[in-house]
Amino acid sequence: GIFNIYALDRSSGSERQVTNVVGGAFLPAVNQRGDVAYVSYTSGGYKIALLKQEEGGKKTPATPELLAQRTAGHATPATQIPSLTLRDISSPALLADAKPANGPDELHYDSRPYRNTFTSLSLIPVVRVDNYNPRNKGIDIIKPGLYVSSSDVLDKLRLFGGAAINRKLERDLFLNLEYRDRIPLLYELGLEPVLSLELYNISRTTSTSFELYPYRISTDVSYNLLEFDAGLRQNIFSEYLTMRLWYTLSRYNAEIGSFINPFTRQVNPSFRNTYLVGHVLNARFHFDGRKINREMEINPVGRTVTFYYAYEMNKFNPEGRFDIENGFLVPQYDRFDFHRVELSWNEHLALPLEHQTVSVGLRAGTIPWKKVDSFFDFYAGGFTGMKGYPYYALGGNSVASFNVTYRFPVSRSLGLRAFQFYFTRLYASVFGDIGNAWTGTVPALSSWKTDAGAELRLEAFSFYAYPTRIFLSGAYGFDRFTRVFSGTPVTYGREWHFYFGVLFDFELTDFLRR
Repeated sequence: GIFNIYALDRSSGSERQVTNVVGGAFLPAVNQRGDVAYVSYTSGGYKIALLKQEEGGKKTPATPELLAQRTAGHATPATQIPSLTLRDISSPALLADAKPANGPDELHYDSRPYRNTFTSLSLIPVVRVDNYNPRNKGIDIIKPGLYVSSSDVLDKLRLFGGAAINRKLERDLFLNLEYRDRIPLLYELGLEPVLSLELYNISRTTSTSFELYPYRISTDVSYNLLEFDAGLRQNIFSEYLTMRLWYTLSRYNAEIGSFINPFTRQVNPSFRNTYLVGHVLNARFHFDGRKINREMEINPVGRTVTFYYAYEMNKFNPEGRFDIENGFLVPQYDRFDFHRVELSWNEHLALPLEHQTVSVGLRAGTIPWKKVDSFFDFYAGGFTGMKGYPYYALGGNSVASFNVTYRFPVSRSLGLRAFQFYFTRLYASVFGDIGNAWTGTVPALSSWKTDAGAELRLEAFSFYAYPTRIFLSGAYGFDRFTRVFSGTPVTYGREWHFYFGVLFDFELTDFLRR
């Protein structure tokens, strides 16, 4: 599990190990004398190290500290390190020498137009434990799958996808393609946006009921949710402000099982009901003014602001209404065309006490000018909101919440290794929220919900390369209330909720709209 550098004798096929490190050695560069420079990963981060060729062919390791010592008084003549610049180490074949022995004054290489060259396809097996469907028991909650990824060596084209499926054939599929090269017309205007194409498909099986007036029919149903996104992402005005414009097409289907038609007393065969056809035009502006340092993810200082706007054009059958036309069931759609706006503002303030911060966050969103079905609601609870309440506990056409978090270090230099993980630092925090979600008139402040909790954040790397952020948090909702779903009352509040996660980041930065 530790990366080291090896040398291969191409004539004999023999191989020998060049380095023996505990942190990892990467990107070797060799000059004509046989000196080897490489990137060394240490407890202090990435450093440049050098194995210097001595007379007789023996290599003496030169540590990153020796590399920084440029004078003869700090190193013996045998291990003196020449003054290296970034230009010196940029060529794997020429570390310190600019021309070959007995060769011309200048090097000449054959040139050709660049063609996309892809890395080998990475295959990552995954196993998900999926408890979203309460009807699944035992092995049905186990969902094995596979992630695949590949990219152009210049990062002009990137592919990432995955698939997971369980014994009941419930599936989770996604595919993401990013194009970072010149786009005609836009490039001529001085724009170089990232073009992204995304495809998502999930399915779940459960039971449901629908109305054939005056009857109510019960049967099995398989939901098939399909979404396609196409968009452009571009920095505007500065490197800190990113604009993303994209179009979303959603088609949500329900495969209705067979049932007895109460009008004909015959078996009605299974059929597909497309209960949502959505077209959404989206715009998102994200400002990231956090101070750039090694702890900006686990303990940020600075400001982040995200503004989201969408115009949605939906055909939706919220009540499962059907008419019989020529002997067939035909869904009856309602139109839901509306605007959606949302703002998230976070201020991360450094305290006089070193490495301690207070973060203040505001979130507000609304569907203005009209009331729409609860299917399109905002939600204020869960991991991305007020952690003291479940995600669907607080929902409505409008949402607002306010958060205060105090964060402090437990250890800023763990330096621990376990399996493929290297743990760097541990932070703790305490937080509190006040917020609500509603439809119609803004509720009185006395009815808003509150919670408080604590969180541990552990920052790590997997295989010394991939950021791995681990968190454990718990929150208690102070207010008890009841909501009614499909005629069934559900009571929330005055209980603890706990969250554990292993992600690439500690925060989910995009808005969850449904």
